[in-house]
Amino acid sequence: MSAPLQFSILLPLVRPRGLILAHNMNGRMADPKYIQAITTNPELETLLLLQEGAGISVTMKKR
Repeated sequence: MSAPLQFSILLPLVRPRGLILAHNMNGRMADPKYIQAITTNPELETLLLLQEGAGISVTMKKR
C-alpha cells in the first residue's frame, strides 16, 4: 500500500493536535506524493528533520 493511500486512510483517525511520524523522508527515499500531501494541506503543520540522514517528518493535525 502506498504512503499517500495510507495517509488518506489514517488522517481521519488522528485527533486534533495528534501527530503522524514518518521515516525515510530524505530526497532519495520519500514518496513525492506523500510529501505533497503533508505539506500542502492547510489543516496540517509539518516539519522535515534530519534530511542529511534517513529523514523524519513530524506532522501535526491542527483541527
